[in-house]
Amino acid sequence: MILVTGGAGFIGSHLVDRLAAEGHQVRVIDNLSNGSLDNLARHVGDPRVEVIVRDPKDPGVALRAIRNITGYIGYEDTLDQKELHNMYVKLFTQMLYSIKLMACQSC
Repeated sequence: MILVTGGAGFIGSHLVDRLAAEGHQVRVIDNLSNGSLDNLARHVGDPRVEVIVRDPKDPGVALRAIRNITGYIGYEDTLDQKELHNMYVKLFTQMLYSIKLMACQSC
């Protein structure tokens, strides 16, 4: 499963199209601040494409979004570099915390 943030935008939706056409399972997360579900309309009912309409900066949403992810492509054109860096640091921290929780649950 490949996670695409900003996947409902113009560029992100084309990435989703390409990945799905190549047979990949794709999870899209987008807050629709610049994107539109119309850009993903061709994937309605496609079991390879899952769409989460939420803010990827929300830790709970990020935690859900990263489950079973094997790859990541991010396209956040509305964030400046500092915001983008901070978002990735928070997402990485959440990922590490999730791994720790999963490890503890299997004990």
